[in-house]
Amino acid sequence: MEFEDILVLPIISRTKHMVGYARELEEDRERIFTPLNRYTDTVNEFLEDKTIRVNESGRLEINQN
Repeated sequence: MEFEDILVLPIISRTKHMVGYARELEEDRERIFTPLNRYTDTVNEFLEDKTIRVNESGRLEINQN
């Protein structure tokens, strides 16, 4: 084993921690957006020639089909 190999070991641990944290953030994001997605899906069921969605900046968009 080379000296450089030993230096990589702490990086592996930090990377695993970062991946776990990213997964937690994604789960939180899904949990937060579930009610909003349910709302837009429900409203869209009642619209015939239009659809609504919330864009990336948080604004409600109404689109003509």
